[in-house]
Amino acid sequence: MPVIANGLDIEARDAITVTTAIFGATQVVRTEFGARRPALALFRPKSFPASEAPAGVAPRVVEVQAVIRECHRRARVLERSTEVAAGPRLEDAEVVVSGGRGLQGPSSFELLREVAELLHGAVGASRAVVDAGWVPYSLQVGQTGKTVKPTIYIACGISGAMQHTVGMRGAQTIVAINTDPQAPIFKLADLGIVGDALTVLRQLRDELRSRPG
Repeated sequence: MPVIANGLDIEARDAITVTTAIFGATQVVRTEFGARRPALALFRPKSFPASEAPAGVAPRVVEVQAVIRECHRRARVLERSTEVAAGPRLEDAEVVVSGGRGLQGPSSFELLREVAELLHGAVGASRAVVDAGWVPYSLQVGQTGKTVKPTIYIACGISGAMQHTVGMRGAQTIVAINTDPQAPIFKLADLGIVGDALTVLRQLRDELRSRPG
């Protein structure tokens, strides 16, 4: 059975075509399913909005009995844990404030948390700062992290490499703050601010604090 995992988009016209990304999201691949059926495609959560089914059309659910031989059971679940966090989950937040290397150090993420809390949102991060150990992997947005589709996405000190943008480009409004006016993130942004992200975030925090409620 043909299988494609980690899909980002799908088109179903004359043929079914699934879009994925490879090599750290530096290359986009479009794969067309042949005539062989059934075929299975797995998609990243929130890769695209769900479409309404046509009136009078209900999906058909088919149960498949899968038998896994004991000799193939190489992995075992030893423990399950749930991360306890305040505020909305990153995947569900209407506002996401994400930071990259432009924040200059891990201590700057406390400022991000303050702004996100004032906006009733969640904090995200680029792969670069996660790899550097500034914040945990659970905050990573991108091809190898989480996919988010908030109402507002604020990218602070993030250059805008494809590895990151595939995880947030579905946001309704994208605000980018970067000192480099040529940063790729500005090509996606609805509002771009050329300047130091920490300075802008402090001004935003102070303005939000001064407002009633």
